[in-house]
Amino acid sequence: MKIIKRFSYIKSLYITLVFIVFSALSVSAQSNAPSIQSGVRFQWSDTQTVGSDPATIRSITVNGNVYKLFVVPTSYQLTRQGPSPSSNNIRRNGTVVVNNSTSPNWGSSALAAFRDKNLNHYFESNPNGANLCDNFTELANNTTAQQQTLFYNPAIPSNSGGIVAITERNANNCFHIEVFGTPANGGSDRSLGQTFVNQDATQWGFGGTGSSGNIGTPGAMNPPNTGSDYWLSDRVLEGNNTIGIALFHLNDIAEEGSLIKRVQITAATVDHGDGKFFILQSYAKNDNYKTKWNSPYSGNVAINDPTPTGSTYSLINGSGPNHGTLNFNANGTFTYIPNNGFTGVDSFEYRLCLPSPNTSTCDTARVIIRVIPDTDGDGYHDEDDLDDDNDGILDTDEQELLNCTTVVNPKFGTSQGPLPFSSGANVNNPQVGDVFKYNNVSPGGIHALVTIVSSTDTKIVALDVPGSTDGDDDAFQPLINHASPESYTEFKIDFVKGGSNVPAELNSYVVTAMDNDGNEFVSFKDGHSTGVIIDSPSNNQPFYGPAILNGFSQGYVSNGLTANGITTDPKFQVSAVYSLTNTVSFRFGSTASSSANHSISMSPCLPKTFWVNKPNLYANLDTDEDGTPNHLDLDSDADGCYDSLEGDGGIIVNQLNANGSITGNVDVNGVPLLVNGGQADISAKNRRINACNGTVTGLVYHDINGDGTQNGSETGFTSPVTVFADLNSNGTLDAGEPSATTAANGTYTITNVPAGNIDIVVATSTLPSGATLTEGTEPTNVTVTPSGTVSAGKDGYSTVGVVTGTVYNDENGDGTQNGSETGFTSPVTVFADLNNNGTLDAGEPSATTAANGTYTITNVPAGSVNIVVNTSTVPAGFILSEGTEPTNVTVIGGGSVNAGKDGYKNPLIAVNDSYTATYLQGLNGITFSGILDNDVLNGTSPINPSTVNISSIPTGPLTIDSATGDVIVAVGTLPGIYTIDYTICQTAFPTNCKTATVTVTVGKRNLLISNPHIYQKVKDN
Repeated sequence: MKIIKRFSYIKSLYITLVFIVFSALSVSAQSNAPSIQSGVRFQWSDTQTVGSDPATIRSITVNGNVYKLFVVPTSYQLTRQGPSPSSNNIRRNGTVVVNNSTSPNWGSSALAAFRDKNLNHYFESNPNGANLCDNFTELANNTTAQQQTLFYNPAIPSNSGGIVAITERNANNCFHIEVFGTPANGGSDRSLGQTFVNQDATQWGFGGTGSSGNIGTPGAMNPPNTGSDYWLSDRVLEGNNTIGIALFHLNDIAEEGSLIKRVQITAATVDHGDGKFFILQSYAKNDNYKTKWNSPYSGNVAINDPTPTGSTYSLINGSGPNHGTLNFNANGTFTYIPNNGFTGVDSFEYRLCLPSPNTSTCDTARVIIRVIPDTDGDGYHDEDDLDDDNDGILDTDEQELLNCTTVVNPKFGTSQGPLPFSSGANVNNPQVGDVFKYNNVSPGGIHALVTIVSSTDTKIVALDVPGSTDGDDDAFQPLINHASPESYTEFKIDFVKGGSNVPAELNSYVVTAMDNDGNEFVSFKDGHSTGVIIDSPSNNQPFYGPAILNGFSQGYVSNGLTANGITTDPKFQVSAVYSLTNTVSFRFGSTASSSANHSISMSPCLPKTFWVNKPNLYANLDTDEDGTPNHLDLDSDADGCYDSLEGDGGIIVNQLNANGSITGNVDVNGVPLLVNGGQADISAKNRRINACNGTVTGLVYHDINGDGTQNGSETGFTSPVTVFADLNSNGTLDAGEPSATTAANGTYTITNVPAGNIDIVVATSTLPSGATLTEGTEPTNVTVTPSGTVSAGKDGYSTVGVVTGTVYNDENGDGTQNGSETGFTSPVTVFADLNNNGTLDAGEPSATTAANGTYTITNVPAGSVNIVVNTSTVPAGFILSEGTEPTNVTVIGGGSVNAGKDGYKNPLIAVNDSYTATYLQGLNGITFSGILDNDVLNGTSPINPSTVNISSIPTGPLTIDSATGDVIVAVGTLPGIYTIDYTICQTAFPTNCKTATVTVTVGKRNLLISNPHIYQKVKDN
């Protein structure tokens, strides 16, 4: 956007620069191709302090475009020597290299000079020309003026925006150049064009500021004087001669697209021009490709590169791609395969090098590949597909056509802002990261926060220039000093509510870059609903620089031919529509590396005011608010009926795939052939109208045995059960919800069920009391297809039953209940362990035993159930002697089942002990061990002393060691029978104790006969 009118003549970056240095004597009026008179700078590779120093040209800048690729000739010919061959010289840095054109080294030396970018290595000649300036007739008839010819093989193309540059010692000579080759439209080689170059008075020193003895002001350069084509550069030759440089647009001499094969230079003054000739040209052009996701893409970057035959291509290492794989060939062809599932922008850079002798002349370009989804998989990516989801309804019919009343109109005038918002933000010195606020940009207290996200530019001169004669005060209008042709500044605008600055409600915004003229470019962040829109006709063209990377896929740059104010020319508008958002982002730049005014308007009607052809602007809709816009949503209103069935195309269910898209081929616009170019929407966006209700069937049965499987005798309940489609998922049968009741066999059929995911619910209030689900899910979610029938499966319910049984005290531990064995003194708890965790949990049916040990558990769900005795209520230490633990029973709804008997016995048995001591043992005292040897614990004998506690009361001469169980007979115990009682208690169950009696018999004194012979005698006697 240009707030102040301005004019420039900028060509594309693909430039041919022809460059010659000559000297002359006279000046004549120009009547040839117009020379470039402004916007020129010269760049050098070395520093010059005296005239004999090299003057190596590095590049020339014209109106911000830098041209630095030098092409040298393949060969050289001195076509006509002129009247004085001995006056032809080759000089290098003040030294004569060859002093006569008759020298055998003349050709190679002249070619070397013409190939050298050092302008102090040049050809000179005097007086081998003729005074022919501006006289084409005399030129055609002249046969004596010196001519030199430069040849180019292969031919050099004349590219868009090329210029011719002729340099001349002292800027004081005229000469004629003529270019020969093949015309752009083909045919025989011929003259492509010619012009004379008009001279100045003799100039000395830098920029013409010196004299023959004075090098002048260092760094000085001046534009051409009146009547002259020569710029007075900031370099001199060895005699302090100013190097004059004349510039012409190449297409004013050789039409764009022609092939330059030779350039003929004729001396148009007696003193021939002194210098040399180059062609500088850029060949590689940025490329932008589109491809669909998950598919390889093959391309050829050479197609749009105007290059000499034999040029070679190579990939620049590290330049990408970052989201796929690339096979790049030396002829410029490539195959790119995006990563699976990737969408967005990928890129890489390549290098193009010319054939010999210019193999070191290499240009670079960037390739942008936009990987676009093909949502419906029909072979047309979404940007080219008029029906992205193949529902037969065109995308534009599933979007909203915007008008002046349907979209907000944020204003960014001086009455709204900008005001500093973030800490340190300064309106007069805006920096990256700063946030500025505009108040009340839209009705309802909507404000805007403008963030400077990033910038590679020199400076943001003004954040928002106030409206002027050519401006629009309601627009956001930054003035930016752009650093380079690819630098840019990114802005983000967030819309917020009230003083709390919370995000505003989602809305649609028309974002328009007004008056994108001159060399300005703009790119929009991805997410716009229908792509970036430009006028038709338009002075804008796709931009391929870095400003369209990293989430910015599309940008446009003005062709540089016009720079007018907003209201002057309407062919400079670029728009994007954002839907269902509260934030927008864009980037501004200028390929002229200059300061530029830009303008963003968000008025939905402004484009219609300023555009040549008013565009239709569409915003995305999301009727069901599921995050998927309607043109990608196969059920836009979430009514369960596919959009394809809610149009007027007569599509039926069997013409759809499983996702709801129309099957069969599509036309060249990606629209299914079955709808003949598209069908109108009837009820795809109206949930209250459903074009394709379906039917749900199922079965509810009485699971009598509760096994979760319908057996042959298990049918429906006696009373019908109600089943319904729970459309609002609240678990309750509401008015208008489809329902049915079960037949005697339990089956049901619900009709008029909307298509989609539906919960089918059994009304439990119509089931017998206590019924429990044993098979199926509650609710059962089914997908109802349009006009189709789906089964919800089986739902089995069991009713409750009764479990009885007995828990008794197995006093004798024989595992059988005898007549005298009944229940325990304290009741024992028995329960139905429904979750099989062995613990009585809340809600689990239970009962306690009666005095005789019997129990009855009611309300036990039908089916397989574990019946568990709560052992914490059985006397401590008692163990199971009869039955199983747990006991699994099958409960039948409405019936009773017996869990059998569970006997528990005391595992501790104390057995009486008897010991015998002799008379002497009684007198001396003795200890007997092993009272636990015949006692029993848990069926094991002897008992480990560590598992019981032993206690006793000393009785007479007897005591028992409580640690070991040893029986101690006291010293001096006389013959007799003695007893003592002891008690053993389980260590684990201290209350479980048993008592036994120990009996010790001490014998009488006997006659001791120690000699058996004596005994024998007595016996014999």
